Amino acid sequence: MSTATSERTEARRPTPEQEAAIVASAPRVLIEAGAGSGKTGVMVDRYCRLVCDRGVAPEAVLAITFTEKAAAELRERVRAELARRAADGSARAAELLASIGGAWITTIHGFCHRVLAAHPVAAGVDPRFSVLDPAEADRAAREAFDDALEVFVGDGDPEREETVAAYGTEALREMVVDAHEELRSRGARTPRLPEPPPAEAAAALRRAAEVAAATLAELSESSKARPQVERALELLRARGEQIGVDELATLRSKSTAKGMAEYCEAIDDALARVAEAGEGGTAYRHMQELLRIFAGNYEEAKARRRGLDFEDLQLLAAGLLDQDAVGRSYRARFRHVMIDEFQDTNRLQLRLIESLRGPETSLVVVGDLLQSIYGFRHADLDVFREQRQQIGADPKGETIELSGNFRSRPEVIGAVNALGGELIGDSYQPLSVGLAPDGPPPGDGVTAVELLLTRKAGWDDFDLEPAVDSGTPPHYLAEARSLARRLRELVDSGVRRGEIVLLLRAFTHLGAYEDSLARAGLRPYVVGGRGYWSQQQVSDVCALLAVIANPLDDQALFGALASPACGV
Repeated sequence: MSTATSERTEARRPTPEQEAAIVASAPRVLIEAGAGSGKTGVMVDRYCRLVCDRGVAPEAVLAITFTEKAAAELRERVRAELARRAADGSARAAELLASIGGAWITTIHGFCHRVLAAHPVAAGVDPRFSVLDPAEADRAAREAFDDALEVFVGDGDPEREETVAAYGTEALREMVVDAHEELRSRGARTPRLPEPPPAEAAAALRRAAEVAAATLAELSESSKARPQVERALELLRARGEQIGVDELATLRSKSTAKGMAEYCEAIDDALARVAEAGEGGTAYRHMQELLRIFAGNYEEAKARRRGLDFEDLQLLAAGLLDQDAVGRSYRARFRHVMIDEFQDTNRLQLRLIESLRGPETSLVVVGDLLQSIYGFRHADLDVFREQRQQIGADPKGETIELSGNFRSRPEVIGAVNALGGELIGDSYQPLSVGLAPDGPPPGDGVTAVELLLTRKAGWDDFDLEPAVDSGTPPHYLAEARSLARRLRELVDSGVRRGEIVLLLRAFTHLGAYEDSLARAGLRPYVVGGRGYWSQQQVSDVCALLAVIANPLDDQALFGALASPACGV
């Protein structure tokens, strides 16, 4: 969500590209909105234009965002814009203000919940159903897996016991639960692992022997890789299809010598195929069985709680909307559907969205591939890519780019564009400056943005004097040393310590940074309540700012009090 696009006032007018997104009238519109480009403001203005200027009933507009917080913000900003219009004399806006609380501005899970609550019998659910929060759903899943594992090894099958011993209970739990969630996110009501394709180990071994012979013919007599390939060829010819996984693993090579690439690929492929035909195939069949038992147990665990998890909401709502009568009623109800954060949707959610599109329904999706952060929740970027291609090729479709960034100074945008172009290539869509800077950049007026980069490899030959955390990888330690040295230079040049804040994405290798700062004579500290210099996660900083904005926000207050900056 863009924080820079606050309630629309006379001082803030949409840019030309924002205006194009607001008034777009094609049946299918995809808005590719870069970071900080004001997409929330566009959604607010588009929504209010529909219900005020065009007279569309609020109940005919469905606006879906990704999180409850984002949905609440969108509702409040719509309400604020309607209030502004009403104050300017709009009778329609004043009329809508009284009923906007019931508008369909929600998350996709909130929408599904609302649909199921309206049609519980048709959906086949208890009208008194509750939605399990993530913690309760996790407890139900752990209970279901523990029972499934007990059944799985209950008959004393030694192969099953070997699988459990080889992977460990927690690793098996994670694999089974992840597979269950992934399959459900694709729309499977009864998750099952598919039958694997034939392993074709014999063909892969024959190819490995052929490639080894060809590689040996190309290698020079003095090549360091030659003994490895000679041994591989001898073993592959002698053992044939009887060769095992352990033997094959000894033939793998990391050599980058000329002509070795195909050899490495062939050995890796043969190893994978032999594993599939043997122990790997056995483990896969065991996973199939464990998943089957777990899925049934999990349904029973939820039934005992008379609850549905978030995926149930989507699966049941999708099935309900597939029914002719119910589906027709919702397709007739919604004339306009707007989807935010479309890059974080999956196949099941796409199915839900498509089931809501009637002949007269317009669809607007907003997203940005580079801002996808929910892959761990099975978001599928291919959904966004495919829709972008389809809408772009559709004569009745329209794709619009929002590239103007209103959050950052031009110097930061320039640095991001330079780095993005190098890392991502031609597919990177550069950001543009959306708002003229207010005054010169801070600092010396010469260097506004610095990028301190360290290589990931090549540090083993350097003595970096390990930190207290001796397990820190060398490249993290090198990065910490480089950063501490630059901060020392800044302090020596006159920058006050209280003007420096170091933000880390996580505390994983915090010891390396603390040690490096200490070596540079820069121990973290708090200065007079005016600021702090400490290794803080971004979430800590956000919590501090949220408390300033709303001291009654208990969650933010607890997060702020937990920060070392508060000294509690």
